[in-house]
Amino acid sequence: NTLRFLEAHLFVAPTTISRSSKTFRIGTPAVFTVKAKADPTPTLTESGPLPQGITFVDQGNGSADLSGTPAADGQGLYPLTITASNGGQPNAVEHFTLNVAAPRR
Repeated sequence: NTLRFLEAHLFVAPTTISRSSKTFRIGTPAVFTVKAKADPTPTLTESGPLPQGITFVDQGNGSADLSGTPAADGQGLYPLTITASNGGQPNAVEHFTLNVAAPRR
């Protein structure tokens, strides 16, 4: 007789914990961090157009940074979909709006 050990990992579906909108100002550096909770740690991705000068970077720790300096011609609303996934279902999906506003005077 042979003993067999099976390791089971229970996936906990992700949940996001951040605001649904943020305002960045043209010409001003800014950072907004999106966070998600799950086990194992989720990967965060975004879909939708980003204004010139802004990036979305998954940090590999359950958070991602939306950061940069919006370009002069980038004023407007940018609807984004942020998804946290880790193999558990369902994925966490958050609809987010980045508002790029004119510089303060």
